[in-house]
Amino acid sequence: MKSACILALTLLPLRADGLSDLKAALQRLNGRSPLAAQAEVHTWSRDGKKGAEPVQGSATVRLEDGPQGLKLGWTQAQLDRMAQVKGKKSKDGEESAMKSLGLEEAIRLMRAADELLSDLEEATLVSEGAEAWEGRPARKLVLNLSMGMDKEDMGPLKEARSQATLWMSAEGVPLAMNHQLDLKGRVLLISFEVHHSSQRRFQVHQGRLLLVHEDRKDSGSGAGQKGEGRTIFKLTPDA
Repeated sequence: MKSACILALTLLPLRADGLSDLKAALQRLNGRSPLAAQAEVHTWSRDGKKGAEPVQGSATVRLEDGPQGLKLGWTQAQLDRMAQVKGKKSKDGEESAMKSLGLEEAIRLMRAADELLSDLEEATLVSEGAEAWEGRPARKLVLNLSMGMDKEDMGPLKEARSQATLWMSAEGVPLAMNHQLDLKGRVLLISFEVHHSSQRRFQVHQGRLLLVHEDRKDSGSGAGQKGEGRTIFKLTPDA
């Protein structure tokens, strides 16, 4: 009986750590079946000058992805308005909003699995445990992310931290992720700081992982200048 129990235990699959489960799930969620969606972006920014008014705007774009590639469909009315304000300061901020939703962001929204796998390539697992997410059973991972910089780039930095908290299902499918990036440094006599935070929500649709909502905040200061901004993305796939 004892030997049979030992044999049974050796035949049980070993559960991988959360980061390994997450990467395995992401590799299965990079489907390329045709998919259309509407992406919305809302932007707000202020350059920090005394009395400066914030610039805010919004825009929507049609996205189509599939075996033939990824397409962004701006309407002719949007393109006409862009042409009118080219080289000028857009009062309603639509130009800034449209520029913030380009090819790079479209890929992040429509092909979230590939983008997240790239972010996690050199990540290290800090901790993991069970924690419900919006009332659903979930596994919570705390990860240190790679800064993506070599030693020469890190030279001026005195402090650098990039950490993510991610909630995923028992199978490793991402549900949501919060990311915090903080940089502090000095170049010659000039000190600078950069701060970034984002809250992301994911959804599986037609065999692929989508980034359906992101609320991103950025701020920075240096050489007597400072600025801050907020960008919100929303993706709604066709039924």
